[in-house]
Amino acid sequence: WLDHLANKQPRSLAASPIAGIARGRRHSGELPVVLCALLKCRAAEFGLSWPELITAGFAGYLAINGHGQDVVLGMPVMQRLGTAALTVPCTAMNVMPLPLADAGNQSLALLAGSVRMSLQRQRPHQGYRFEHLEHDLETGGYSRGLLATEINVMPFGHPEKLGPCRLGTRILAAGPVEDLAAIFVPQANSIGFDLDGRAENYSAAELAAHSQRFAEFFGGWLEQPWMTAAELI
Repeated sequence: WLDHLANKQPRSLAASPIAGIARGRRHSGELPVVLCALLKCRAAEFGLSWPELITAGFAGYLAINGHGQDVVLGMPVMQRLGTAALTVPCTAMNVMPLPLADAGNQSLALLAGSVRMSLQRQRPHQGYRFEHLEHDLETGGYSRGLLATEINVMPFGHPEKLGPCRLGTRILAAGPVEDLAAIFVPQANSIGFDLDGRAENYSAAELAAHSQRFAEFFGGWLEQPWMTAAELI
């Protein structure tokens, strides 16, 4: 696994990024309803899941906006399945690197297939704690911050009921972030799309611009999924 991650270098959409972990600045929004409907149609057409397609879309966006052709995403993974933690209320999570080679030069369907294969390759290593992984990579001479750009695609939305009580969710603050994190949460007819950016690296206006540009880019890619991300520029 360390050999597979060798020479994977962290990238940022920020002009002069500051490394490290700090409180994030959040831009909240949602993907258009029409885009979400087309996303689910394409997922069924390609025999893939919509989270795999949206992960590929975000990787393609990064590839043509400064990350280079080889993209590495940090991805939260559950550590509950198959363990006693499955029946215990707790936060059992890890963050894993998801490397995607040549992301800008693949069609949407091919890149989403690469996401699936990379997830399969990653799965046996999900117990490798990210803080230990980063330490071991740094010891080998690699740059720190491999997980700086993260994506979190939640397969389910926030609960709407607890017994007879109706529930509402209000986000009070963004959590800590190394550089940038994209969070996708399914809603009734759309998908919530939040961007958490480290305040020293991204202004509120920059986060809003990236949010709008990604939605436009991804919507266009869903309409022409046989094209590569680079060809859509």
